[in-house]
Amino acid sequence: MRRRYLVASATAFLLLPSSLASCSGPPGGTPVASGPTLAPYVLTVDDRSSWGMLQVAIGDSVVGHVGCDQTVTVVPGDPGVPPLPWTVRLVTASGQTVDQRTEDGAGGPTWLLVWDALVDEGHQPALGPAPECAMPSPSIAPLPTGGLTSAAAIDAGARLLADRAVGTVAVQTATIGRLATYTTLAGVDPQTFVWALTYSGAFADPSTCLASPPATPCPSQASALVVLDFTTGAELSVAVPGPQR
Repeated sequence: MRRRYLVASATAFLLLPSSLASCSGPPGGTPVASGPTLAPYVLTVDDRSSWGMLQVAIGDSVVGHVGCDQTVTVVPGDPGVPPLPWTVRLVTASGQTVDQRTEDGAGGPTWLLVWDALVDEGHQPALGPAPECAMPSPSIAPLPTGGLTSAAAIDAGARLLADRAVGTVAVQTATIGRLATYTTLAGVDPQTFVWALTYSGAFADPSTCLASPPATPCPSQASALVVLDFTTGAELSVAVPGPQR
């Protein structure tokens, strides 16, 4: 499942060559089902932002650096790289975490595309040329100071979901971005900085649970998006996406 709500991605597969598949099988000629096999997990960070040089940290270990028009690849088992699962953070030179996410390696190769407005996650390289970099970009306001840390934002989002979820709530991603990327609120500048956080758990589906009369039992969805004001932590939006069709 993608962890972004706005952009779809395709999963990269390695297909078993037909010549090999046709030569294998148990005695007796019983057909063996063959299917796509996920490629080994690697994490690639592709920076198209104007945040300046970013540290790529896994837990307390800095495993790479990346700047605009650059990519860095992190492979499990490399020297200094902790074992999976990973808590991956992208950190500015001033120490501000602009993105934090959990990577378990189960979905095959992962590609993080870093923009000023969001960090998008997919399973294939981004298409198209990288934008030219200006540091800082004259069209992008600098990251404000004094905002919530990633840890504080994650805690605030979890508290908001505490009475809307059944069982354990686990953060998946926490990204500093722009309000317009995630939601539209009347009277609020769409360029306002926000924390956008996704969580996994069991969340009520408002399309049925809040209906009149509500559905019984109430079906639930496996993810939720919380958008908080970057500076104050005030709730701006909580969304539980409906089931995929």
